[in-house]
Amino acid sequence: NRMQIFARTLSGRTVTVDLGERDTIRAVRAKLREKSVPHEYVTTSRGRRVSDDETAAETVGRDGTLIARARLIGGHCQVPCGIFDDPATVASLREMSATVRKAMTQIQELSKDAAGDALKINQMTRWVMTKEEHCDKIISTIASYCLCQRVKAEVFANDTEYVQALKAHHAVMQWAMKCKQNIDTDFCCHMDHALDDMSKMYLPH
Repeated sequence: NRMQIFARTLSGRTVTVDLGERDTIRAVRAKLREKSVPHEYVTTSRGRRVSDDETAAETVGRDGTLIARARLIGGHCQVPCGIFDDPATVASLREMSATVRKAMTQIQELSKDAAGDALKINQMTRWVMTKEEHCDKIISTIASYCLCQRVKAEVFANDTEYVQALKAHHAVMQWAMKCKQNIDTDFCCHMDHALDDMSKMYLPH
């Protein structure tokens, strides 16, 4: 039997992969390379990293979606890992992200039976405001501090590294904006992965 899997890149491009039910993720990745989809590894739509030896059917089922991810890690760094040596900023951003995830969870729980309950509506509204505030803080920290004060062209060896660094920071900001617009914690998974990629530049290598 044949099946289809959809692979989405963090830039938003979606490609369709046709394969057999017994084909592994390794076969999926080979087909992605044939379709000129650059990636280092793939995850499920919920952010779990997928082993090459897993079968596609077991991993995502029929008509499932995978995320094709590039990474800035170890020997595959496209920018210098640890170039800024600022773990405090990473810790702060991760704390903000955790708060966004908690707010989404609380909003979902309170919304189940909030109709007509003024107290629950008030609590839910406060969690919405908390989510908005911390998403804004993530965007502001990256824009005003990381991009304006740390990421400078002269820090990098060449334009390619500089552009990759800009893309890594921009990806976190984009997912933070999507988290403002949604209450599905899947968006937090994407933001956390983007933050992990960006953080390689700020943590000791």
